[in-house]
Amino acid sequence: MTESKNTASPVIVEAKYTKTGVDRYDGNPLIEALPKLPEHRTKFEAFVEHTPPKPTDRTRRKSEVARLMEAMTIEDIVFAFPEYSKGCLALSTLMRES
Repeated sequence: MTESKNTASPVIVEAKYTKTGVDRYDGNPLIEALPKLPEHRTKFEAFVEHTPPKPTDRTRRKSEVARLMEAMTIEDIVFAFPEYSKGCLALSTLMRES
């Protein structure tokens, strides 16, 4: 039995610090490195919305079983209902306040 080794190296991304627009958070590098806060509460919905990529010609040429497996991405769809903005705002606040 051969042991499989993960050869993936860590990804290092240089942080970009931006003012938050909230006085109590400005100057905190951990918070300033987070994504910028949206202007409006309803814009939080865009953070959770997800639609899988449309099938390409390459996907359509795959075997029947592979196409069936690719079709399972339909379960990955997340439609952001207006109520989601409330939850996203709460989660964003929780991250910044903890």
